[in-house]
Amino acid sequence: MGFKTSGSIRGLHPSGLVERLVKQDRDFEGIDPKKHIIRLGHQIGEKKRLVFLERARQLKVKIANPGTIEPAARHVEEAAEEGESKLQTGTTDTEQADLESAHGTEEGSVEEKSDIEDELEKSTTPNVEESEEEDNE
Repeated sequence: MGFKTSGSIRGLHPSGLVERLVKQDRDFEGIDPKKHIIRLGHQIGEKKRLVFLERARQLKVKIANPGTIEPAARHVEEAAEEGESKLQTGTTDTEQADLESAHGTEEGSVEEKSDIEDELEKSTTPNVEESEEEDNE
């Protein structure tokens, strides 16, 4: 009596597969794609998660918590683009940082800074033409 599930399905993932926790690379040993579904440990970082996701795809094992791969893929694409731009310009990270600090910018250009400074000067200093008109009256 009671509300227990039957013994044959108790403890299984809702998909009907046995859930296996994966924290290390060696946890993939003995996993059968027809019997097991993997759950990645919560303390796994992004780099390891990507490695484990690729390994699971190779083994054709289902993943209970794949997470969002999109931000990681975007990060990899940005790094690739950054590497290409460095090859084209021939500067390293430290050289680029030195150039930016020398110009007083981080990601903006000098022209953007001067536009902002011009706007500030216009708003804080009185117009010279208005003062000349007042003198003429």
